[in-house]
Amino acid sequence: MQENENAVLMNSVHVPSDEIERRTLRARYRTLAKNATEQKDAMVRVDGIALRQCLDAADAEFSKVKKAREQVLDSQLLCQLSAYGVELAKKLGAGAASAMSAKDLTTRLKLFCVRGVDPINAPVDNPAAFDWEKLATTPAARFLVRPAVTFSCMNGPMDVQIKERKVAQRRAKTVVGEAVNPGTMDNNTKTEEEEQREITALMRTVFKVLKNEYKTNGNKGVLLADLVCNRDSFAQTVENLFAASFLVRDGDIRLSDSDEGIVAKPTQKPKESDWASGTAHAAQFVVNFSPADWKEMKEHVGRQMMAHRQPVPQAKRARAGDGEAEKVSKRKK
Repeated sequence: MQENENAVLMNSVHVPSDEIERRTLRARYRTLAKNATEQKDAMVRVDGIALRQCLDAADAEFSKVKKAREQVLDSQLLCQLSAYGVELAKKLGAGAASAMSAKDLTTRLKLFCVRGVDPINAPVDNPAAFDWEKLATTPAARFLVRPAVTFSCMNGPMDVQIKERKVAQRRAKTVVGEAVNPGTMDNNTKTEEEEQREITALMRTVFKVLKNEYKTNGNKGVLLADLVCNRDSFAQTVENLFAASFLVRDGDIRLSDSDEGIVAKPTQKPKESDWASGTAHAAQFVVNFSPADWKEMKEHVGRQMMAHRQPVPQAKRARAGDGEAEKVSKRKK
């Protein structure tokens, strides 16, 4: 890939010089990333020489970054080297004392604090060749609270003890009450029988309102929107439409088109003989209704015929259901 990009750079005549420099910079970044991947074992060695060299090279290239595209490559390389740094740091922790021996530490100190051609063997013949002041002042620069006192000798081993982990004290659980598994659920969930009862009652209400309005206006049809719309509740408008669709299915209501909209009229419900003879035909009422349609409907509705229904508490619904069941039982007797 790098060879192809270099070839493009050599053969490009009309490419601006700034673009050529950016391509060359990206190629060098990719080379650094590739070398870092191939030399991972060297990067995570405890001496840190390879990692430092790669970081220095990346820092030198970063001074030439001007655009976001090159900055992305620099960030990716920095993330890669940071991961190597974390892996290297784990080898230097208290739990990995075998990663660097005392000999390795002494060798690193000689390379850092001994001047001369042969820093490893020079202190053997000349102990004064070891620059103790450099060893003291270098870490002192990392502490900004107060200047560190330098020293000319070191006593005792540099050892790091593993910190003992504190044992967590767990609190006893507080018993808030006895766990109870009720046999019945006492909530506002409606049973299937209650829902069927409410739908039947709503169908009767819708048909009664339509029939009274039909007689009042001289046997004229009623706009379906005026019949089912509830300006205060989208849910109750849907319930009213639902009840009207059942009335259309059962033959209690007939729908027709007009210039003003869909008109509903009460009809004589077909008898069983009409269904058997084929004179009665099944009908369906299907409509796509959304909250946006409801908002538009509210603006065009002249008079709201269906009153707003207040929610019925669970206990009252249960008493009403028991009373209805008792009436049915008496009728059967």
